Amino acid sequence: MKYFGRLASTLTRPSSASIALTALVAAGALLGKVFGLGKELAIAYQLGAGPELDAFLFAYMFPTLFITVVGGAIAASIVPRFLQTEAQESEAAANRLAGEIATLITGTSALLVMVSIPVATVLLPMLARGFSPETRDLSVGLIPILMPLAGLSALSGMWSSLLNARRKFGVAAFVPMVTPIVVVVALFFSRPESRALALAVGTMLGGAIELGILAHVSRAAGLDLFAWPRRWRPEFGQILRQFAPAAGSSILMSGTILIDQSFAASLPEGSVSSLSYGSKLAGVSASVLVVIVSTLALPVFSRIAAAGDLAGVRRAFVTACVLVALATVPLAAILSFGAAPILAFVFERGNFSAGDVQLAATVQALHAWHVPFYVLSIVAVRALAAISENWLLLVGGVANLVADLLVNILFVPTMGVAAIGMATVAMYFVSAAILCSGFLYRISRRVRQQMPT
Repeated sequence: MKYFGRLASTLTRPSSASIALTALVAAGALLGKVFGLGKELAIAYQLGAGPELDAFLFAYMFPTLFITVVGGAIAASIVPRFLQTEAQESEAAANRLAGEIATLITGTSALLVMVSIPVATVLLPMLARGFSPETRDLSVGLIPILMPLAGLSALSGMWSSLLNARRKFGVAAFVPMVTPIVVVVALFFSRPESRALALAVGTMLGGAIELGILAHVSRAAGLDLFAWPRRWRPEFGQILRQFAPAAGSSILMSGTILIDQSFAASLPEGSVSSLSYGSKLAGVSASVLVVIVSTLALPVFSRIAAAGDLAGVRRAFVTACVLVALATVPLAAILSFGAAPILAFVFERGNFSAGDVQLAATVQALHAWHVPFYVLSIVAVRALAAISENWLLLVGGVANLVADLLVNILFVPTMGVAAIGMATVAMYFVSAAILCSGFLYRISRRVRQQMPT
């Protein structure tokens, strides 16, 4: 009882996010994922689990790798520095810093995208050995259309994070609904032989519209959208020192995506699509929770840390972990034990057959259990960013990659695509264990150092 009293006190203190803000972010995340699920229903109806969707998903993996590397690392490295500049100097100085960083991100992203297109085009046939020549050619042709999405997402992620840091959660929470709408429209106005192309164009166009909306709102909030850096600022070095380990960890995490997709592509055609459908509902559920956690936790942890209250950061972290466990374990159980009927209810129509449901259900039954560990990992990542201990992410990233690769090597030959879902669970279990224990160890040491001797 004493612990739950302290838990209630933590949630209602001014330093914690209010119930209204939590509800707003949750509503935005939920609506975004509902629209996203509507997009998946349209894709399942039009394409089923076949080679066209395999081609799109494999091509989309390459910008996804970039987005995974840059997205989380940008938020974890920029938001704490942005808030510190605002507190120590002025709001105008923080706005200027945001504009200069946006300029650097734009130039760097454009360069990386130009380099990535030929690299991905060469790598894809080597990785997708199970694809037919026609499927490989289609996938290669989609890469130049999809790769620019990586640069758009980098800027979108930055402006969303800064709006959240300014407590302007609404637009960042609701804007992800745009891309699913655009994709569905593109699909239903496309010819049957060009649906994979329509899916790629719709995804790219939706990302561009989302970026335009975020740019308009960020400008209205006072942020400098772009500013030419007149000199090298100390803040850039501080951000890079935080960005490098976070990006390194994300690169290692992206390696797990590449491993999973490559193992799926080595199996019979349709396996990449089955992996996608089997991981979709658990992924949507985890994403809703991660959006809420990421949106609220990083600013809260960062503000408490900026005030020097390290014991308060530890209390907030423990509180967040308890709430995550209470929310995610029952959800994982429902998705796992009810995999087949849930997937049949959601997807079995049009070109998505009962056989597709059964194969995808074998993935979901195992994959669903990654949800608690994934969300706990994100809580730990945000807490580590708030106290500038991002180097621990590299340790977790290496362990994740090893765990994912070992499980795939050992079990995919006998279990097929279902083993890839199990590999995801193992990976996030290792991640949560390392990052949570690492944060508690580091914060406890620093709290002891603050105590008077």
